[in-house]
Amino acid sequence: MKFGEAISSAFSNYANFKGRTRRSGYWFFYLFYVIVILGATILDTLLFGVSANGFGPLYTVSLLALAIPTLAASVRRMHDVDKSGWFILVPIYNLILLLQDSQRGPNKFGEPVKTVFGETQNRNLAAGATVTTAAFLVQTEEEEDSSDE
Repeated sequence: MKFGEAISSAFSNYANFKGRTRRSGYWFFYLFYVIVILGATILDTLLFGVSANGFGPLYTVSLLALAIPTLAASVRRMHDVDKSGWFILVPIYNLILLLQDSQRGPNKFGEPVKTVFGETQNRNLAAGATVTTAAFLVQTEEEEDSSDE
């Protein structure tokens, strides 16, 4: 998932606490969150003279606007590793869970968001590569035979 897709996905699921969110989607949205909060803090300091440790109006509006989508994305990320959303309240362990890769296949929270190459897909890819290689070899042999004449 790309940066823009992650932001779009998080806002389209603004207050959706069900389902799953990929690791990349969560971290890209979190990066967006940090950028917005830092930007708001800097603008508050420049425009309103609010110190960095104070709560300026832009910081407050940004924080309130992003609170629910950030919480929802965190809960969906916990679901992606097959844990309850309440695990975001457990210090340290929640960070470990946020860093884990998605659980393969469906879990009690829904279908996986991440497309993972399974064995059948790998076999299909290998079969496709074999067919492509065979076609290339046949074409090469035909070209060699025509050049011999």
